[in-house]
Amino acid sequence: MPRDSEILRDLIFMWDPENFLAQGCKQRTESWRVMGTAAANKRTGQLDEAKSKKERLERLRMPVPKKLQHFLRGGVGRSQNEAPRRFANGIVGL
Repeated sequence: MPRDSEILRDLIFMWDPENFLAQGCKQRTESWRVMGTAAANKRTGQLDEAKSKKERLERLRMPVPKKLQHFLRGGVGRSQNEAPRRFANGIVGL
């Protein structure tokens, strides 16, 4: 689908989600799903890397930067019980 058509569909969807012109094609919905999965995987990787960095700093008895603490504020677990804020909106990693 041409890029202009996608932009037009997005605009129509913002104003009237029920309009048949705003309905996405299979290619569009598949690309959204792929983008969401890629974003969730990237976020999970970032959280794992930040967790290991924090653990390494604590092992070396060095101060943990405030930005790193803030980044990990929602928990670093992979389940609702370990990190409730990460799973609050129903989308893991976003």
